[in-house]
Amino acid sequence: MEPKKRFFTCDDAKDLDIVNFLSNLGFEPTKIRNQDCWYWSPLRLENTPSFKVNRKLNRWYDHGIGKGGNLIDFGILYHDCTVKDFLEKLGSATLSSATIKPFIPEVNNNYFPLIILNETNLKSARLLDYLNLRHVPLSVAQEFCQEVTYQVGVKTYNAIGFKNDSG
Repeated sequence: MEPKKRFFTCDDAKDLDIVNFLSNLGFEPTKIRNQDCWYWSPLRLENTPSFKVNRKLNRWYDHGIGKGGNLIDFGILYHDCTVKDFLEKLGSATLSSATIKPFIPEVNNNYFPLIILNETNLKSARLLDYLNLRHVPLSVAQEFCQEVTYQVGVKTYNAIGFKNDSG
């Protein structure tokens, strides 16, 4: 008895996790930095891994050929086929027998919000030197900007800031 075929729509295919799909094809990342997984390109030979998958967006980009996109875009290049053919391959026993997981955006547990601790008139010598270096007149900076002390995680920083339209 022939295994039952699964029929994928374009939306179904776009919802599949690209990293998991590449793993099922035998490709593993050479490095992972933040939300980016870097690979040797599955689409061509290269000397340096330049194929990137962004886990947050579930999108790939091959820097060597200047192309990227979703899983369908990758599949039609990798298999050298049409969208229809790729969706059929995706539903075939060969590909669907491997566990193809849906894409679920990762929650960044290391997210630290920016917290504004204090706003004062510009006074820091370092920040005033920076304004001078950038040829920003002190009178203009004092009219529109303030010195902002803010915290990200456990670190505290000082910067030049100005309020946006929403305050």
